[in-house]
Order: sequence, then structure tokens, then C-alpha cells
Amino acid sequence: MFVAFGVDISHMSVWRVAQEEALKLRSAIIWQPVRVLGLDGAYVRGRGETQTVLVTIDLGNGKPITVGYVNEYEPQSVRKWLEPLVQRLGVSVTVSDDLHSYWIVVQQLDLEHQVCQFYVRQQVVRTLRQLHKKVPEEWLWVVEEVQQMIAESPQDGSPRLFEFLKQVGVQKRVRDQPRTQLDQLRNLLIRLSES
Repeated sequence: MFVAFGVDISHMSVWRVAQEEALKLRSAIIWQPVRVLGLDGAYVRGRGETQTVLVTIDLGNGKPITVGYVNEYEPQSVRKWLEPLVQRLGVSVTVSDDLHSYWIVVQQLDLEHQVCQFYVRQQVVRTLRQLHKKVPEEWLWVVEEVQQMIAESPQDGSPRLFEFLKQVGVQKRVRDQPRTQLDQLRNLLIRLSES
């Protein structure tokens, strides 16, 4: 590009200046406090391979905070990257998907954690669609009621889900036996009623 415009400058000089300017910009950032931090992984192609990128967002105003090359499946990497950010911003709550590594890190950092409602709904709706095709017919009404509750998010959701669980009944699974569709429905009701 420089040659095309008749500029006689080395690409390494440009690279050095860009690095210096990036340092100046980083030091000029004014960090605002963030109480609730959204956290999510993304996968981008770069340098000939797919790389994991961790994105943080201030859920108070919806603005992005920072992005880092962090493998979200490695709790120690997530903690190493997230801990200074949490301390600098004063974060007290994180919101993410229910990836196990996030749970480990937020417990280590003594933060409150909430699973993203969009993610929960997406996972539950998918599971309910599968169960609707497979559960015994006498329990279809439970699947349909839970689908309705997911759409409405009623205040009394947890107790209602627990009532459904009592009606379906809790059974001990026999070791080495495959899980039935009714077992899957029970597990879903338990998880939803707890959270």
C-alpha cells in the first residue's frame, strides 16, 4: 500500500508505531465500574486456525468491555484472564451459559453467577421438543405445561415445576440401565425447579 502511494517507509516501522499507539490507547482507558458482567465465548478463524475468543459485556448498559484470546473450556485460563478484570471493575455478578468452567471460576472468585436466560430457554425448548415426541402419552401434558411456562416465565414457576415432578414421580435409576424419556423429563423438571 505504501509503495502504491509513493511513501518510502518500512512495514516494520509502521508495526512499531502501531504497537506504541496501542499501548498509549490502553493506558488512556478509563475503566468504569461494572456490577454485572456478561461473559461468552466465540470462535473465530485467524492465523490459519479457529481460535477461542472470550467477550465481556457490561450488562448494565450493554456495551462491550474487552475481548481476549482465552480458551473458555480451561478454568485456569479463564480465571487468569478474568480475575484482574473483576478486581479492576468491581464485578459482583457474572452472567454466562452453563459451561462448567465458568461455574468453577466464579466460585473461586467468590462471585454470584446466573445462567443466561436466552441460553436456558434455547436449551430447554430443544429438550422439550425432543421429549414431546418420545414421552409416554399420559405425560405429554407436563411437557406442554413446561413449554407454556418457558414462554411466560411465571413468578410461581419453581413450585409449579416441583409439583409436576411429584406427579411424574421420582424413581431411582437402575445402574447400567439406559435413561428413559421419563427420566429425562424428571431431570429437566429438577434442574428447572432449582434454577
